[in-house]
Amino acid sequence: MKREDIFRRTSKNEKMKVEYLGNAISIETQLTAILEKTMQYLVIDIEQYIDKADELATKIESIKRAKNCNVIIYAPGYVRESRIIQELNFRGIRFYIFAVGQADAKEEFERCLNGYYLQMDDPLEEEDRESAQKDMTGKRIGITGVCRRIGTTTEAVQLVKYLQVKRI
Repeated sequence: MKREDIFRRTSKNEKMKVEYLGNAISIETQLTAILEKTMQYLVIDIEQYIDKADELATKIESIKRAKNCNVIIYAPGYVRESRIIQELNFRGIRFYIFAVGQADAKEEFERCLNGYYLQMDDPLEEEDRESAQKDMTGKRIGITGVCRRIGTTTEAVQLVKYLQVKRI
């Protein structure tokens, strides 16, 4: 099942007009198509874009204002502390789908449609944003496993211990 199918099927059940932006390397190439459509919700898959975080967030904020619709950010595998999510949150974007799996993504999407995430805190203040960016100076290493119960967590813990010993 394609990503957009999850959003279309769920929105039909909720009887809401939802648009999913297809593949593009930059959001700039999709602006005309976005402006021509009418929607209540716009799902934007930010994983595909090469735009800088602040530029992308500014364009998404402009789209939200121009179309007067709710923007849902599809960011599978992202964390709330990532720069793009902070930029979007600062600009008042409140709906996010971080889930990687389709079932979890569908559940988060339904929460967005039902206003669940509107209860989040206010956007980060400027000084909070700056301090959060300073805290992000370390390195992040992702470790994934293909199957459950094959020791991915153990491998991750061993890697952390090794890096601590080496003081990296």
